[in-house]
Amino acid sequence: MKKIWKRIMGITFGIITLSMAAGCGSKQQAEGLKTYDAANNDALEQPLQIDSVKGNGEIYQAYWSDRIHTVAASDYGYYYISDDGFLMYFDKNDKESIKVCAKADCNHDNIDCNAYLGEKSKYDRQRRDDDEEYFAANKQLYVYNGKIYMITSKGNLAEISLDGSERKTIVQVCDYDGSTDVKLAFYNQYVYVYNSAGNVGSKEEHTETIQRFSLDGKEHTTIVEWNVVSGAVNNVKNYGDRLYFTTQNYDIQKNEDGKKQSLLQYQGLYGYEHKTGKVGKIIDAAITGYAIDEQNEKIYYFVYKEGLYVYDVQTQQSEKIYATDENCALSEVSYDGNYIYLGTDYWCAMSRNGAEFKDIVLDTKGNVICQIPLGEFSYSLFGDDEYLFALMSLTSEKTGKKKMMNAYLEKKDMQLGEWHGLE
Repeated sequence: MKKIWKRIMGITFGIITLSMAAGCGSKQQAEGLKTYDAANNDALEQPLQIDSVKGNGEIYQAYWSDRIHTVAASDYGYYYISDDGFLMYFDKNDKESIKVCAKADCNHDNIDCNAYLGEKSKYDRQRRDDDEEYFAANKQLYVYNGKIYMITSKGNLAEISLDGSERKTIVQVCDYDGSTDVKLAFYNQYVYVYNSAGNVGSKEEHTETIQRFSLDGKEHTTIVEWNVVSGAVNNVKNYGDRLYFTTQNYDIQKNEDGKKQSLLQYQGLYGYEHKTGKVGKIIDAAITGYAIDEQNEKIYYFVYKEGLYVYDVQTQQSEKIYATDENCALSEVSYDGNYIYLGTDYWCAMSRNGAEFKDIVLDTKGNVICQIPLGEFSYSLFGDDEYLFALMSLTSEKTGKKKMMNAYLEKKDMQLGEWHGLE
């Protein structure tokens, strides 16, 4: 455990040193950022020509799933929230999990522990407060620039140090409703906030947005507005100096036989240029998910009921490299620098077609490397170049009973398909 804490503290010190050295540059960039009117429906449909998708040297962890974000990566391990509301750290070298608290006199089993982010009343009924704000509201978390970020039970953006010793709320970014639908993306000391469920299922028109907040809480701008009935903005990811996203519509109608059927529509891949504020459509196709290879300047994207395509930014040509079937009509896409990952989980859960919940691993030519079973009603979180994560039902080592939990497997052994729980 001492080795793990040395790694956590080493990361924290390194980030502080880097921030002191680079602080002025970041501040100047933020002050020089122009504010533009939010892009509306007409602007979104304008073509956005891009000549490069090269990175800017920063890692934005764009390999994670858009739907569920219950694990976040740091240099030597991963953070997650335990069932009882403690901030946990899984060390990828020792394969051990610890509560993120360095207090010498702490037993790590009560609300005074630095790692505890849940409701106080869970451990002390006398301290129940109906107006209490707690951090582990939906167990989703992100790591950016040496800090952990979450959304609290009051919809505030919360910032936590990597060692758990410091925490604060910054600004309200949403009206928290108890769901896991509000998601975050980061760029240059700003957070981009959106609702991945949108107004899906509604019969009335709503305005779906991407909101930008500065991480000091002093600035707030709406950069995208999309007026839609039963739709949502999805897959908001940052690569380099551009924010990417997709949109979708969803409706349920009766077919000629009187049976209900789901009607899905996907509008394309869009981009927002941080330096100019310009927004537009990059690829016009029914795109359900995408990932970008910055080094080789290629965009991998999944087209509804068709399969995986690759778009070469330099030649501006697309090629279909993997054909799908009825067992996976739609998928998110993850790329870790080596392989491409598709997940059948969302389609299987929505269509209830009896197909296997699994991750499909492809090389960059579209050849299947392996298929990794997830288990029924499990959800892929994807991951970096070392570990793959999922939310699935496994037997608890503590209770001996099955429960939903975060799970991992090492990618070097991914063909074995051996998942291990994080408790």
